[in-house]
Amino acid sequence: MMAINLNYPKTSEIKKPNGIFIVFNDYEKDDDFQDFINFVVSKLDVDSPESVQFPYSQAAVIDLPGGEITAMFHDDTGCCVRVAPDEQALADLVVRACYGEPSG
Repeated sequence: MMAINLNYPKTSEIKKPNGIFIVFNDYEKDDDFQDFINFVVSKLDVDSPESVQFPYSQAAVIDLPGGEITAMFHDDTGCCVRVAPDEQALADLVVRACYGEPSG
């Protein structure tokens, strides 16, 4: 189930058994994926990864000092970042890096 992050209205969060997905609502289309990658890596101040194209999705693994995240595009969600199911703190760090401290 997707939940809008009230502190960060430009994102939504989906929790699934295979990870926590942070959906970036401004990046909805397949064509947005490279701009999305550029946005995320510039905010996190890390190197831009190589992306892999799949039939209905794209993905790129981004290495961070605190762990690994996967930037993804999928037809169902648009552009998102996936972290491991037990990495909520890493998911929160990514959102704060991209959009600053919460306004609420």
